[in-house]
Amino acid sequence: MIGTLSEIERQKLTPGNRVTVLRDGDEYFPAICKSIQDAKHYILIEQFIYRNDRTGAEVGSLLAQKALEGVKVYVIADWVGSFDTPDEFFREFEKHGIEFGWFNPISMVRRKFRPFNLRTHRKIVVCDGSVGYLGGMNIADDYRSVSDGGRGWRDTSVRIEGPAVKVLVDCFVQAWARSSHVRIPYHSLRQNKIPRGDANCAIIDNTLRNSRRTIRRVYAEAIKRAETEILITNAYFLPDRKFLSLLRKKSRAGVKVRLLLPGVSDVRFFTAATRHLYRELLDDGVEIYEFQNRVMHAKTCVVDEIWSTVGSFNLDQRSIRGNLEINAVFFSAIVAKTLRDQFEDDLKTSKRILVEDIENRPWTEKLAGWFLYRLRALL
Repeated sequence: MIGTLSEIERQKLTPGNRVTVLRDGDEYFPAICKSIQDAKHYILIEQFIYRNDRTGAEVGSLLAQKALEGVKVYVIADWVGSFDTPDEFFREFEKHGIEFGWFNPISMVRRKFRPFNLRTHRKIVVCDGSVGYLGGMNIADDYRSVSDGGRGWRDTSVRIEGPAVKVLVDCFVQAWARSSHVRIPYHSLRQNKIPRGDANCAIIDNTLRNSRRTIRRVYAEAIKRAETEILITNAYFLPDRKFLSLLRKKSRAGVKVRLLLPGVSDVRFFTAATRHLYRELLDDGVEIYEFQNRVMHAKTCVVDEIWSTVGSFNLDQRSIRGNLEINAVFFSAIVAKTLRDQFEDDLKTSKRILVEDIENRPWTEKLAGWFLYRLRALL
């Protein structure tokens, strides 16, 4: 299998990791809270959205307690993603000894120019360099179950223990340098390189300007190698034309291509633009399913029951060109099976889209989809 990997994957491949797939907030939040409680040296958190709701307050309280115990705590929140979180909320962090930085805020005085659309869309949590989390879940009530007072969004993240966590530390440090004048003494960030499991993992990021399309390239290379099956779950699906053509080509060649997309979205106009693509995909045999009743926010892919990825990367123009993103790529039949089983389980509460569904949509909806698709670079 290693001989068939892309050059990027071979360079970043790290063996010896233990991987736990976390489904929805009911699994994710208890896991990160336990890791925060167990931290002895440092905690790194980088979030697109950090809200001052129940979840944000609970995590914040734990962070404040750890800072009081002498653990170094660093938090980054994206200025746009967390725009509705009051500054006072994060000033309380600083009062408790937590180092906080906004990523790329609007400022009339800047030492360096950065495009406004450069956002950190990543969701990273690292504790003591030995355990790290990444995926699609922000720190917000959206991902809690409805019975627990949340909105019940469907999402996936992963917990990684082992040498691959070092890359998460490095990515955070690079983002911190853009978010705060406070210097992190890198030598103080202890990193555990001892193998913890048998999963081969490559952490793929696009932090540097010349690597913005790296995750997209890794995705495309995996799809090119596919021989039997491609399973994509994606919250915001508006890929470029070449990527679409690749999916259609693989389907025509006999590879089973299945897409699981939102039937309910927090961004309704995005779904309308995505549906504009359905007919051409269906005509080439791609199976499309829309998740029902809850917002689908996950970003995962499984290829041939061995290659899989989980992360923050959407197949849209913002993730490809503008956002800082991070994905974990796994070469593990065990991880792939877990994600495949989740995919199959999600299909139970999804609707398969057929050609007649497209034809029976109101002309106003079709027109809106046509128009919004042409604005995809702005969505």
